[in-house]
Amino acid sequence: MNRIQITPLATAKSQWPAPQQVAESTTKHGTSRWFQTFLPQHFEENYAYPLIVWLHSAGDDPQQLLRIMPLISLRNYCAVAPAGSTGNWHHGFFWHQQPTGIERAQRGIEEAIAQIAGRVKINRQRVFLAGYGSGGSMALRVAMRNPELYAGVASVNGPLPRGCNPLGNLKRSRRISVLWAHCRNSLEFPEQQLCEQLRLLHIGGFNVTVRQYPFGDELPALALRDLDRWIMEFIDSSVR
Repeated sequence: MNRIQITPLATAKSQWPAPQQVAESTTKHGTSRWFQTFLPQHFEENYAYPLIVWLHSAGDDPQQLLRIMPLISLRNYCAVAPAGSTGNWHHGFFWHQQPTGIERAQRGIEEAIAQIAGRVKINRQRVFLAGYGSGGSMALRVAMRNPELYAGVASVNGPLPRGCNPLGNLKRSRRISVLWAHCRNSLEFPEQQLCEQLRLLHIGGFNVTVRQYPFGDELPALALRDLDRWIMEFIDSSVR
């Protein structure tokens, strides 16, 4: 049975802490891939951590991970962020929603997971794919293409992608839990588009939780805290 949950509009102001190295973080360079990794405070090497795979917004880079993890949690997760499918460090990286860009993004995500799993113990049943803006759209696409690899997917102000049949694996993909965080005053992702796409997912039988925030095209700190709560509720319900 499908469930679409819409919570009351959030009212808290968006506040960002000063960027800082609050946990171990390293940037890795592979053949043509860059990854940013994040290890939690008081890291326990024998504990299998949940993993957040973060897809940055358009024009940013994997180091966005270091700015968002203090607002999600410093202790609950390991995390990794691959670079977008095209771009560079001078002008930023981007996620292109066409066949070559999609395949490259998917490979980059898989390489990022393998990269951090080679260093630390990860619970492969608790891998969550999440992103902001176009990174959120790519997270939705990749998770719905390969739902067996992810416990859930979260998009912060990123609409469902268009083209290349994003719901092509409907029967398989509707098993995955979806968190959709939306900025009500967004120009890039208007509320009307959200409503239209929610109806589509409802018809498809998806389990979607929606959060709305009174902001424009920005990344609310409250959305990241809600991401932490959503993941922890998922983990708690799976343990029972």
